[in-house]
Amino acid sequence: MRYRAGWLIHKKVLALTHFLPVVSPKDYMDITATISDALLEVDQEFHVLIDNRIIADVTVMSLEALIEASPLFRHPQLRWTVIVLPEPIKDRAGEMKVQQQGSIQLIYVNCLDAALAHFQAVDETLDWSARDTTFFTNSEQE
Repeated sequence: MRYRAGWLIHKKVLALTHFLPVVSPKDYMDITATISDALLEVDQEFHVLIDNRIIADVTVMSLEALIEASPLFRHPQLRWTVIVLPEPIKDRAGEMKVQQQGSIQLIYVNCLDAALAHFQAVDETLDWSARDTTFFTNSEQE
């Protein structure tokens, strides 16, 4: 498995994690399709977690660029997007300000634990016991 995309907490936290450092054009298309399917289930406010820890590309996109690039980031019920920075630049997370457009906010963090802690701090309705505890584990071999 090259990546995993789907609900970390059903209809509350949509997540993406990578298991290889390079994301191919086919991966992008498949991720987009998976996310589009998941968005069909949305009936309440939700959040997005993007785990880029092992990604080789260290480009940091602004919230404005993300909104222009993908319908996901224009969804009216999206509230927080938390992006875990790639390892080579994770120490820059503390320098990056929270970005906001309307009701959508973006924060960059340096590790997965910080991402989960952020969600716990901003949304007390999240039921962490309902999360997919295997989400960030690659259970398949290429």
